[in-house]
Amino acid sequence: MKQSSALRTAEKHYRRREYAQTISTLEPQIFLYRENARFYHVLGLSCLKTGDLGGARSYLMRATQIDRSSIAPRLALAACDLGRSDTDEALQMWLEILDEDPANRYAQKGLDLLRAGLKQDDGTPVDVLSVMHRLYPDIVSRRIRAATVRRSIVLLAVLAGIAASAVYGPRLLRELRESGLERDGSELTELPRRTDLVRTAGAASEPDAAPALFVLSDSELRGVFDDLRRYFLAERDNLAAREINRILLSNAQQALKDQAFMLRGFLQAPSFADFTDSFDLDDVRRQPELYEGTYVRWRGRSSNLQATDERVTFDFLVGYEDLVTVDAIVPVEFTRAIRVDPQFAIELIGRINLDPETPEGFRLQGSAIRLIQVRGQ
Repeated sequence: MKQSSALRTAEKHYRRREYAQTISTLEPQIFLYRENARFYHVLGLSCLKTGDLGGARSYLMRATQIDRSSIAPRLALAACDLGRSDTDEALQMWLEILDEDPANRYAQKGLDLLRAGLKQDDGTPVDVLSVMHRLYPDIVSRRIRAATVRRSIVLLAVLAGIAASAVYGPRLLRELRESGLERDGSELTELPRRTDLVRTAGAASEPDAAPALFVLSDSELRGVFDDLRRYFLAERDNLAAREINRILLSNAQQALKDQAFMLRGFLQAPSFADFTDSFDLDDVRRQPELYEGTYVRWRGRSSNLQATDERVTFDFLVGYEDLVTVDAIVPVEFTRAIRVDPQFAIELIGRINLDPETPEGFRLQGSAIRLIQVRGQ
């Protein structure tokens, strides 16, 4: 597809609410549109509509980097952060937008939502994954309203907004944090004061407990839980997931395992914009059980590709991006429409799922993917 027509075709799909087709049209064109903010804006919104918050954040962040003056992708990015429970980032973005456009109703609506403690008028929690779509302007045409209309009026408003933000912004952020908008699940990181963290062999309360992969002492279990708490509160969720597995596979008391298991429900999937705590292939190979449910960010190429409108599978040739050595062959599945070209190197983020029938004993559930350029090719 020609560059001049790919974006127009994708926008037609988007206006018809064919978001999967929009994504599959745009993703193969990343290299051609690598400096086009409109391209990343449309792609990010499409991911947002399909629930791929990690991919949405990555693409919307790129749109804002290319065009820092455009407010529309920044509003979408703030809404995405809200959907990811990253209220601090959403708040900061809305405050910045109101500095430039004090009358922006989307940013004001987001702040009002945070001030209400993410609760409705009757006190019930707000479903952020549904309300976030009302916090950014949708694409209806090629023209996006800009904040530069009536520059003289806006300039005065910006100066007033900056002054107000300097006074009220930090205080609002502090009030929101103190009012309980800390990370959901934080209460589960408190370890009860007791010394019987280790399961007693043959305990009557746990007669069918599986053999422990990790036999730990009481002090070692406390150390693992301390690591888990530190990673979780620092939002290093991939490392937290590994420590949760360590507890679940250990000789810990069932109550401690239940606490760790509940904490798993608050972990967030990573994206290319924020993923730094990947795991090496050799580590995963040695103890795949320890890494079940965690994410890896690996490079390589695709082979044996099979694709439908709703599902894409291929064999991931890990480490083969330079066409020299294949470190491993790992099956990958994406449950959304993407395009993968075996002629190009790729980088992907995938969730580890155990599968003893595969060559490495695990497969990857695809989360995000992008084409990459390899030096010398």
